[in-house]
Amino acid sequence: MKKIWFLLLVTVTLVSSCSYGNYMLHFSGSQVDDRATAIATVSGSDLPIISDTVYSFLIIADAHFGASKTNKHLDRFREKFTALFDAEDSEKPRFIINLGDNMDDGKQDEADDCLKLENQLKEIAKEKLSLASADDFKIYTILGNHDLYAEDGWDVWKKSFFPGTKYGTSYYRFTLGAFSYYFLDTANGTLGKAQLDDLEERLSADSHPKIILMHYPIAPMALAFSLQNTLERNRLLYDFARTNVRKIFSGHYHPGNEKDYGDFGEYTVMSFGYKETSLLVTVNENTQTISYRKIDF
Repeated sequence: MKKIWFLLLVTVTLVSSCSYGNYMLHFSGSQVDDRATAIATVSGSDLPIISDTVYSFLIIADAHFGASKTNKHLDRFREKFTALFDAEDSEKPRFIINLGDNMDDGKQDEADDCLKLENQLKEIAKEKLSLASADDFKIYTILGNHDLYAEDGWDVWKKSFFPGTKYGTSYYRFTLGAFSYYFLDTANGTLGKAQLDDLEERLSADSHPKIILMHYPIAPMALAFSLQNTLERNRLLYDFARTNVRKIFSGHYHPGNEKDYGDFGEYTVMSFGYKETSLLVTVNENTQTISYRKIDF
């Protein structure tokens, strides 16, 4: 009897976790092999406005708009964000990357709440950076598993968040100065065969040092808060090591984590919504190095 109760407890724990919540019941919905087959290249006016070889950007992960215990102090975050522009030019955020789970249940009203914050941040950046338009300050978003909790979550995400709104995809890249940025779709807990095959080809053809952005971490976490297919993880680590990847930034695991793989490392960003923090990343093209520091609020 004790063994039965133990198994029930483990099952309940898994089902209530971020990885194995009610999303697992929706795998019959949007699938990564349907969303992410060939990478889109973001270019032209859709790129951040960068003029220096040392620049910074802000990372937000797991905002979970719609959850009852998140985003209680957005006023404090807006104050911290505004204050960042008082720093020297190399530390002023020039764009934002959102690592997914904007929505807690994949609903339109949750997306709207997130977009309200995004528009406020764009207006602040426009004033502080003297931009012609608030839309010149770019916010790039990744698809997370919670964004797919609703049956129409993929459609909500695609029509709400850039670059899905323009490119209709959750799998994309761009080159900015000396670095290439790759945004992967891991919202089903896997890249899927089509995306992984395409990614391997794209990485091999790109000689730039690279930054990888993804929702699920590669590094094994507590319970199942990482990519679960060990073959897929091993292929990614091999590909990243041979194609000059310098850093991986991931989300999903709310307490955050850091892993050193030797030639490169992975930083799992703590939850914006639950932990009230973000990450300021500074890229130095001259030395091809990447540094970062937490921005708590």
